[in-house]
Amino acid sequence: MHTLDQLSAFVAVFECGSYSAAGRLLNKDRTTIRELVKAYEDILGYALFTIEGRQAIATEEAKRLYSPARHVIRQSSLLEQLSSAQLGHPLAELSIAYDGDFPTPFIQDLDKRINQQYPHIRIHWLQRDREQALDAVEDGTFNFAICPARMNIQPKQKLLYKNLGYLTYDIYVGAQSPLLEKADFSLLDAQAETQLICEHTNNAGTFVHAYSANTKIVGSNTLLLELLPHLGWAIMPKHVAEPYVQAGKITKLKTSALANNILLPFSIYYPYSDNISEFSQRILGLSEELAQTYFVHS
Repeated sequence: MHTLDQLSAFVAVFECGSYSAAGRLLNKDRTTIRELVKAYEDILGYALFTIEGRQAIATEEAKRLYSPARHVIRQSSLLEQLSSAQLGHPLAELSIAYDGDFPTPFIQDLDKRINQQYPHIRIHWLQRDREQALDAVEDGTFNFAICPARMNIQPKQKLLYKNLGYLTYDIYVGAQSPLLEKADFSLLDAQAETQLICEHTNNAGTFVHAYSANTKIVGSNTLLLELLPHLGWAIMPKHVAEPYVQAGKITKLKTSALANNILLPFSIYYPYSDNISEFSQRILGLSEELAQTYFVHS
């Protein structure tokens, strides 16, 4: 019966193309790698490589064995990680609440990095309004929440947080909107004209909120973007609006009514109990690394 060391040596030689390179990859000397592969060949009863100069050329039999062998090594590694996790860190699922304005590429990158480092943990991403998310982190339903911050105001929930940076918001209207014909879109205009705003944005309690006496609250940015070309104005995250700007459906509105290039801070919130958790600190570290790419920093 083959051993994992033999399979690892075989796969390393197959991928590296030589015994020496495989030895460097596995931190073993060339002789040890060659002996492991030879022992595996003896078990199989046929050669796995032919030697040409310094290169180890895989045989047809080796090519057929490579994928199954690599799969066995991968499964063994996952089993080892899971076994260690059960002993030292019993978390099997990770639930993260996020705001609807949060950049989805950030979520994709963070999800990928967590999966790479903790493949035994199932990750759930669930959109929640700010207060719902923070309440859920406090009561243990969620492990983390990524939400708009209210400047430097401490949340009412007993939570810790780290600032990630700022998202840029601007004022947008339909590309053919009559509001573009105004010499200036004043505060009185903003209050009188129909404003579109997402429910989660309005509920966050930040300075990005309903200003108009005629405000339409909608359930998602997707719906807002479909309505905006035909109706009113909206304050939206630049990263959400930009594809529709590029498509010629909406455009940024210059105005003296409200500040253009509004910067809204976002933070990641977590429970006090996780303050010294190595796992928690790792998630925070990954989030801060990605924030350098996706957020503005003042």
